[in-house]
Amino acid sequence: MSKTYRLLLSPNSVFTIKEISDLLAISDLNTLKVRIYRMLKHNQLFPIRRGLYGVTGKPIRKFELAVKICPDSYSYISFDTACYKHQLIYDWSGVITVASSRSFNFVYQNILYKGIKLRPDLLSYRTGIITVKSGSHSLYNIASPERAVVDTLYRYGDVEFDDLFTLNFYRCNNIAGGFGKKRLLVRLNKLEESVKRLLINRND
Repeated sequence: MSKTYRLLLSPNSVFTIKEISDLLAISDLNTLKVRIYRMLKHNQLFPIRRGLYGVTGKPIRKFELAVKICPDSYSYISFDTACYKHQLIYDWSGVITVASSRSFNFVYQNILYKGIKLRPDLLSYRTGIITVKSGSHSLYNIASPERAVVDTLYRYGDVEFDDLFTLNFYRCNNIAGGFGKKRLLVRLNKLEESVKRLLINRND
């Protein structure tokens, strides 16, 4: 099987150097660099940014790219992007927002990828984070509706959402408990009371 074909068969659409090393079974770094250089030269791979590559003829999965921009294993889709994905907000700028270990702005194919820095302990706190898979292969992580709301309130304070009628506030409070911020629980309670009032008004 050719080296390129192995990458094409992989569920991934974006590859780190480590993933290429594993797929091609090349452990020596110098040998790997030579192989990647040759594949770039022959238009089998194309560079996305330093340390990230795509395979020619294979479409890039945007959320997968987003979580691989920052070289840590804890990045996940959250904030506006996750809220829009879960239909908690109706308007979205198109900027793909990522909870990450550092802040970044990266533009690829006219799309802005924005890293929003969270504390290391919050990134490693995985309650409410969903792993999206292809078969048994993990592709990227995204915040659940409840985690997206908690992340947003934690990062930006009191904000408005468009539709929280199906949100599970019990789960929100469980997730928020791991953030260690009483003010966050106050914001959640305020938001829940607001949703309850809206429900009462809708039923009148």
